[in-house]
Order: sequence, then C-alpha cells, then structure tokens
Amino acid sequence: MQTDKIVIVDHYDSFTYNLKHWLQWHNQDKSVEIIAFDDCEAIGALLHNPCPLVLSAGPHTPQEAAPTQELFCALRAQVPILGICLGMQIICAALGVSIRKSKSPLHGRRRMVQRLCATGILADMPDTFAVAAYNSLAASADDVSLPAGWSVSAVSAEREIQVLEYLGNPPICGVQFHPESFLA
Repeated sequence: MQTDKIVIVDHYDSFTYNLKHWLQWHNQDKSVEIIAFDDCEAIGALLHNPCPLVLSAGPHTPQEAAPTQELFCALRAQVPILGICLGMQIICAALGVSIRKSKSPLHGRRRMVQRLCATGILADMPDTFAVAAYNSLAASADDVSLPAGWSVSAVSAEREIQVLEYLGNPPICGVQFHPESFLA
C-alpha cells in the first residue's frame, strides 16, 4: 500500500476541490490526487497500487457509481477509506444497507446530528452537533444489520445514518454530511 498519497475518487461533486484543499492542509506530507469514478484506467491502477481513499459526494446514486462500489469491495481490507455523502451511501450499499429517499432532504442547510458513541472520528465531538447537509438519499439506522466490527456512530433526528464506522484495521468511515463545506 502506498502511504505517501491519498486519492479522492470523484463523483463530479462541486465540493471536490474544497475536499482536496482540506486534505492537503491536514496531510502536508502526502500528495492528494483526484480521479474520476468512471475513469476505468485510473481505477484499475488503484487496484494494483492501492493507497488511502476518499470517496467523494456527487449527484449520483450508489448504483450509478458501481465502479466505486467495486473498488470499495476490492480494497476495504487493504486501505483506510473515508466516504462523504454519496461515498458513505456507496459503503452502505456495499454492506447491504438499503439507500432510499431521505425523510428530510436538505441542500445547503444545517442538520443536527446525535452522536451515539464516543469512539472513532466522533471521540472529541459533543453529543449533538451541526453539520452541513446536501443530500436527497439516506440510509435508515432502524433495523439495519451490519457486519461484525461496523457501527452506526451518529444519526439525524429522522434516524438516518450520519456516521458509519469500521474501527478495525484499516479504519473505514462514512459521513452523510459534508465536512469540507464552508457551511459546516
């Protein structure tokens, strides 16, 4: 696994370059590259030379982003992965969690999130906190069956998953919100 770079798998989201700059700021010892989710050559290269991944947001459904779901399934045991919005939905779909229309779609608005556990990326967060929401689709936290090691770490008032984590090695996290948004 390459540890000197991070690859953002872009689903043609308007916040991708905000995300790249945010990652560069917090990982100054690594290069941050962007590849399109539908660039078969670049995805194939990642399969042969994996590195930490960020699965971006975007205007697609997990089914329309099938190459990313296949990439996630192939590399999830090898590299750390962060999924943002659509990226989290792709992770959920790969784990067998249903994605449906959100009970409360929000675009460019704040949503309050309730932390369910104080581990992983939420270890230093308060019990409730505001996030930047830009989504029409969601995964319900009710009656969800996750593989061993996975947990729902935060939900919205509608009980839609806001943070999904695998705290094993390598760590994997999906967030429904946009931490790279200036709204957050």
